[in-house]
Amino acid sequence: MSEVERRELLLRYVHVNGRYRKLLSESFLDVDADWRMAFGSELMSDAREISDVELEELLADDWRAFLTACWLIGFMRRDRFRDVLHCRILVGDENKVAKGIFFALSRFGDPDDALVIKAYLERLLPDLEWRGYQPWALGALLAIDERLATNHAMEIIETDGPWDRWAMAGVIDSVDPNYWRDRVRRWDQFANMFDS
Repeated sequence: MSEVERRELLLRYVHVNGRYRKLLSESFLDVDADWRMAFGSELMSDAREISDVELEELLADDWRAFLTACWLIGFMRRDRFRDVLHCRILVGDENKVAKGIFFALSRFGDPDDALVIKAYLERLLPDLEWRGYQPWALGALLAIDERLATNHAMEIIETDGPWDRWAMAGVIDSVDPNYWRDRVRRWDQFANMFDS
């Protein structure tokens, strides 16, 4: 792909109307219903239109492109990209793309996705100082557990377990695991509005 084509790709899918910023902040969930519907419709339209080759280009670019690619992948449940997302989480290079990865993995909702998210939490929760994306990971894991009727999160959320110790050691929006599951559910409910 030429540099001109790459710039056009980024403008078309990532920077259009500040999309990556809205995806990072989740601000689209808390706005006027008409605006939210328009945003979701455009996102789903792009998720249907973008090719796998173009998604691979976005995944190979910076965090803004990777984050946006995750949402496009998740909207259409393109699980052929599962290994790329698993790898990014497992090597600890998630940075600002983590919420996008957890969105996509929660949409796939496979037992392997749950195990990768659990491994992520087992690696990061013991570091009581690191305030990263652990809450969204837990929310995604709980959402998958709920959908599959599994208990992958059980050891993590047991009383005085890894989640309790981590959550009580610093400032987060809520220590209640269900709060984070419900936030991830909102992502899925939003995407489901545009399935047809």
